[in-house]
Amino acid sequence: MLLDLHEPFFAEIESILVLSKEKFVQCHKLAVVAFHEHLNMFSVMRSGELCMVIMIHLTYRWPQVSHKVNGEHLVMLVHCDDMWLL
Repeated sequence: MLLDLHEPFFAEIESILVLSKEKFVQCHKLAVVAFHEHLNMFSVMRSGELCMVIMIHLTYRWPQVSHKVNGEHLVMLVHCDDMWLL
């Protein structure tokens, strides 16, 4: 499934593919469970859905900080000047 990147989402990279000089990222899509305001982090979990993203279409091409805390997978946005759009 090739994603429409007009909606924000999180994903874990499975592999990176290069075809005709274009880069694609195969990912496990993550579902947002909650947002923890006091931590400024999103709680996420694997949705069970694989997706393919064309790298040039990514809004943020940097990895985001990810932590496992008490069994919860948390993601903190970094390098995101317009984070309020989420």
